[in-house]
Amino acid sequence: MKRNELKIFLSVIFITFARIVSLTLTVEGATIIVPDDYPIIQQAISAAISGDTVYVRAGTYSPYENGETFPIRMRNGVSLIGEGADVCILDGEHAYTVIECIFIINTSTKIEGFTITNGSGGLGAGIFCSFYSSPTIAKNIITGNRASKGGGIYCFSASPNIINNVITGNSASISGGGIYFNVLYLTSTIANNVITGNEALGELSWDGGGGIYFEQASPAVTNNIITGNTSNSGGSGIHCYSSFPSITYNDVWGNFPLNYSGCAEGTASISEDPLFVDPTISGYQLRAGSPGIDTGDNSVSGLPELDLDGNPRIVDGDGDGAAVVDMGAFEYQGVMAIEATIDFDPDTLNLKNKGKWVTTYIELPAGYNVADIDVSSLWLNGSVNAESKPASIGDNDNDGIIDLMAKFDRNAVEDLLVVSENVEITVSGSLVDGPQFVGIDIIRVISKGKK
Repeated sequence: MKRNELKIFLSVIFITFARIVSLTLTVEGATIIVPDDYPIIQQAISAAISGDTVYVRAGTYSPYENGETFPIRMRNGVSLIGEGADVCILDGEHAYTVIECIFIINTSTKIEGFTITNGSGGLGAGIFCSFYSSPTIAKNIITGNRASKGGGIYCFSASPNIINNVITGNSASISGGGIYFNVLYLTSTIANNVITGNEALGELSWDGGGGIYFEQASPAVTNNIITGNTSNSGGSGIHCYSSFPSITYNDVWGNFPLNYSGCAEGTASISEDPLFVDPTISGYQLRAGSPGIDTGDNSVSGLPELDLDGNPRIVDGDGDGAAVVDMGAFEYQGVMAIEATIDFDPDTLNLKNKGKWVTTYIELPAGYNVADIDVSSLWLNGSVNAESKPASIGDNDNDGIIDLMAKFDRNAVEDLLVVSENVEITVSGSLVDGPQFVGIDIIRVISKGKK
């Protein structure tokens, strides 16, 4: 074996071993809260170890607002979770790449729940990923970022999963206004995103990709809406150079001058007006009659239980009796979900206490019967499924209204919650004949040991 070939072989062995070790050693970790524990996000990440979560409360984090340092450098196996993309903003102030992932090979790493905006960089202004990084980038709004390549997200020799985001209003002076992928044929999933209003300004024939630019890349591209992107050359929706992505169940429409270049739509993909509620004010939810309703692929790996608005996903949006995921980041709810009353017990949850379950009491409005609730469909905060037993019907909370008592695994629920005086608990589910319901309760979460 030649020396160069031996080096390449040993490098592949090392990277494979590192991935196995990274995945194997990930354990449940601590939750570090910004600004409670650390005022700066980077400080919290630097203090974390693999398996930890850095949870960021609502607010704007920027050099001007709180002295935030950019780029925020992720750590392997540490998840960065914002309180919600509509309320938690990472602002690069047109001077910095916002988030950087280098050698983040632990696939449990997440970047979720932020508006990532006003980034500026040569390669990747919103999020930069390289050196085999494989985080999940989900439930974010990535907007207003500017780079030469990869205005919103730039990936080189990396394999992130990009799921359930809105990627809009980003710009690249060369290629990849929304997303730039040169990942050397590593495996990635780009699914259920809205990619719209991005631009690529390169003039050469191999430039382009206002929405997505692929170079030596073969990801799975599924359930996305890619529309209204522009470029000065090549494909404006999806541009492929020496790439073979699997493009299925997408709506690629209205990109100028071309929807595709170097590739073509695949199985069950369409090119029709997605019928957004109001794209002029970022209303990228689907209107009744949208061709994206119930036309996606339910088998996508990593599809979350809730959409970007926090609504249940997957639902039967077209009322044909079959629940099929929608294209894009938002699930059309059809007739508005039934508003249930939820009573979570205990009202104050002490993370130091022990127990097997927590309890919810679910009441439905007049005209609906709690006996029709499908217990297997019950989810708490979109992440914890109800126990099948015990569950009982009666006036369990003694308020004079018949309810369904359902139990959830206490440890799994506690893993979702942070200490706060006002913690929102959402329980969603469906009746056996199809209608969806959702209800919210507010509880207190504390962490106090015995004195």
